[in-house]
Amino acid sequence: MVRLDRATCNSEWRTSFPEGLVRNLPQNYSDHSPMMIFTQGMSHYTPSCELFKFEAARISHEEFQAVVEENWSN
Repeated sequence: MVRLDRATCNSEWRTSFPEGLVRNLPQNYSDHSPMMIFTQGMSHYTPSCELFKFEAARISHEEFQAVVEENWSN
């Protein structure tokens, strides 16, 4: 298989994030690999076996905003 999923950056982005890198994640349901862009290297990355699946119903939950704000920086 040929890896066709790529990311690009310009010199300004590269200067701002010198340890930035891109990793292709495993394919799930598509012929494309999802990509994860790390801006500070992979030192804080701990992969999880669980896949995140967004469900629109979550937005209507009364604690949605608070959970997002609390976890955004993590």
